[in-house]
Amino acid sequence: MEGIPPVSQVGSLHRGNMGIDVLMSALEPLRQLYLQHPVAQSLGMVALITGFLAFAQKDDLRLKQFLSAYCAVIGLHFLLMGSYPGAISAWVSGTRAWASRRTNSLVWMFAFMLINIVLVVPGITAWIFVLPLFAACLGTWALFREKGMRMRFMMMIGTVCWLTHNMAIGSIGGTIIESSFLLINASTLYRLWREQKTSVVVK
Repeated sequence: MEGIPPVSQVGSLHRGNMGIDVLMSALEPLRQLYLQHPVAQSLGMVALITGFLAFAQKDDLRLKQFLSAYCAVIGLHFLLMGSYPGAISAWVSGTRAWASRRTNSLVWMFAFMLINIVLVVPGITAWIFVLPLFAACLGTWALFREKGMRMRFMMMIGTVCWLTHNMAIGSIGGTIIESSFLLINASTLYRLWREQKTSVVVK
C-alpha cells in the first residue's frame, strides 16, 4: 500500500531512534551539570579552544603565551564553579607562564610558588583542592627550569592532577580540557622525540 514504508525501513528507523535515545540518556547528566552553571561551563568551552592551541605549540615561547590566556579564562571558570583554590592556582599559573617568557630566575620561581601557597592554602577545605596547588607548583618549576620534552612531561603530570580536580567539582569543560591536554601533549612529546631522534641519526 502507498505511504507505508517497507518493514526493513521501519526496522532501521526504530534502531536509529533507539540509538538516539541511548545517546540522549548518556548525555543527560552532562546536560544537567551544564544547566546548573551555564555561564561557567560556556567559559570552560572557550578555555578548551585556547588550551588546544597552547599544547599544540612546538615553540616554547608561543606555548607560554597561549598558556597565559588559557589560565585567565579557566580561572574565572573555576571561580564560578565554586573552586576558589582552583581559580587562584590558575591565575597565578597564568601570571607565572607570562613571566617565565622573560626570566628563568630561581627567585621569581620560588616567589610564584610562595604566592600560590599563601593564597591557596587558606581556601583548602577538602583534599581535592590540594591538587591544583601541587599542579601549579610543578608547572612553575617546569616553565622556569625545564625546556622541551622535560618541560612538557612535568606539565603532563600536572594535567593529571587538574583532571582529577575538575572531575571532582563537576566541571564539564575542565574535564574535557584536561583529558584533551593529555592527548595533545602526548602527541607533541612524541613529535619532539621523533625530531630529536631524527636529528641524532643525521648527525
